[in-house]
Amino acid sequence: MLSRSPPRSDNPLLDVETKTFAPDLRVGDRLSFALRANATRTWRTPEGETKRADVVMHALRLEPKDARGAARPKAIVDAGRAWLEKEAAKAGFRVVSRDGEPALAIDGYEQWRFPGLGAKGRISTLDFQGEIEVVDPELFLRCLSQGFGRAKAFGCGLMLIRRG
Repeated sequence: MLSRSPPRSDNPLLDVETKTFAPDLRVGDRLSFALRANATRTWRTPEGETKRADVVMHALRLEPKDARGAARPKAIVDAGRAWLEKEAAKAGFRVVSRDGEPALAIDGYEQWRFPGLGAKGRISTLDFQGEIEVVDPELFLRCLSQGFGRAKAFGCGLMLIRRG
């Protein structure tokens, strides 16, 4: 767990240990990463209403309903990659490319429903794994500590990094 404040250690049932998280990152450092994210897209309708959907469902919205199953694997990869590259541009990193292809695997698309929360009680997740390059270390560490995407309360957005 990454937190700005240390955990309370007054519980007799738990042994609490903490470590400082302060990696020494520099421009050009390459890191392996794993991320489960609630990747969403927000847009305005012609009537001015704000809408939000997960990137996969948004990509599939123009497909005929009977073709969505066949189109889903490509939508997962294409929409997931576009979302991550947009996040990367705002967060001080880029996805590494090898032979013209991103060093990136995207899978694990799942939709989660929380019945007690009504129509808003639904999130979708994508699992990302690959290699990134640090472009702006200070910005990347700040964004890393805040997480990526939405639904952080449901365990989304935590990017795990390690030196390759």
